[in-house]
Amino acid sequence: MSSVELKSEVIRLVNEMDAAWMEDLLSSIRVFIEQQHSHHIDTTSPELLKSLNESLIQAGQNNLFSNEEVLKKNFD
Repeated sequence: MSSVELKSEVIRLVNEMDAAWMEDLLSSIRVFIEQQHSHHIDTTSPELLKSLNESLIQAGQNNLFSNEEVLKKNFD
């Protein structure tokens, strides 16, 4: 679906909603938008740059983990 089609579908669904639920819908949309903004990654963060540089050094030293190893470690 294109962006225009998606927006049209959202508007259609909102227009079909019972008026009693509009305040809840508005609150949900606001929370969704706030969450999207809170997940912003500051690419100039010294901590992030340090971590990325350490990762590059480890990769250069063949100090890598397979996807399977990471998944096993995180889910065991």
